[in-house]
Amino acid sequence: KCRSSVALLNKSLILSISLGDFLVGLYLLLISIVDIVKGKSYCQSQAEWLTSIECSSLGILSTIGSQISLFSMTALCLMRHRAVDSGRNPRLVSAVDYFRAAFI
Repeated sequence: KCRSSVALLNKSLILSISLGDFLVGLYLLLISIVDIVKGKSYCQSQAEWLTSIECSSLGILSTIGSQISLFSMTALCLMRHRAVDSGRNPRLVSAVDYFRAAFI
């Protein structure tokens, strides 16, 4: 159970990293399947593949997955930095403020 808002935010960010990594893994699986299916004929149909909706969709999937992971790791690092820094610095900034700053 999450007993504080920081713990809930921490778990949410870790789940976001998992989602992003899952999407990138799915992209890699799908692109390897396309490679197996196309095989040696890829060179002959390269222009067709690069302009296809499948290629564009896989590119979007890869980009969304990596951006979700990157954003979540950045926000998580800022939260952890806050936790370490709060012992040395008496001014406290809420975890939500760090999350907002990371989003901007």
